[in-house]
Amino acid sequence: PYIPILSLIDSVSRQRLQWSGVRLGGLVLGSLLFRGFLAKRLISRFGFATGNLLQGLVFGLLHGAMFFLVTTPLKALIITLITGFSGWLLGWMAEKAAGGSILPGWMVHGVGNLLLSMAEAFGYCDRQGGKVIYTYFP
Repeated sequence: PYIPILSLIDSVSRQRLQWSGVRLGGLVLGSLLFRGFLAKRLISRFGFATGNLLQGLVFGLLHGAMFFLVTTPLKALIITLITGFSGWLLGWMAEKAAGGSILPGWMVHGVGNLLLSMAEAFGYCDRQGGKVIYTYFP
């Protein structure tokens, strides 16, 4: 008989598995969109410094926008600035350190997502009502 695999997994594990799929898809699409497409276009038009800064800004704004709905404006701004700097750094890595390749930045981004997934899996943070609750961090 046909038994759907996901029916064998409890609901919390299923949500984590689905969330990991979202992260993997976001990782691939994000790297292609930001470093593979957007950064290349902006850098060719405005030069490296301005183009990469704009790409990092858009990266930070899109990643931080969702946090304005679930946390304080100050925390959301800090998250936006950190992810914006991360986007800028990934753009620098692609253009200056990797000769235009997005693969090293993609791997660094993947390691960051893996660490967050592991923190969730081992109970260092939890999702409640769409909010990430860090149980062991202030």
